[in-house]
Amino acid sequence: MRDAAGFSKLGSAVLWEMSELVEQNGMGYFPTEALIFDRETPPRQYQKMWVFMRDGSKRSQVIDAVLRPERHDVRAALDGLAGGDPAALNAEQKLDAIRELVN
Repeated sequence: MRDAAGFSKLGSAVLWEMSELVEQNGMGYFPTEALIFDRETPPRQYQKMWVFMRDGSKRSQVIDAVLRPERHDVRAALDGLAGGDPAALNAEQKLDAIRELVN
């Protein structure tokens, strides 16, 4: 990722800029610690980071519910979307499920 973004070293400013670029392009990543600079444990080349599109899909809703529980209805995402429990879905998610079936 560092090479793709055109950086040669991973300092705190570069990691911050990379996290901003990911967010600005409608993506998310985990583990979130991957782009946080800590002098005791700086990032290493072998570390893995997952990048995903925040496209409103079930997958992205579940990942976001886990990563940002304060911004999401976690019960609806985990029980409803991931667990297949329609009663746990909120109204908008129920409509989305109906649209998905119709299409």
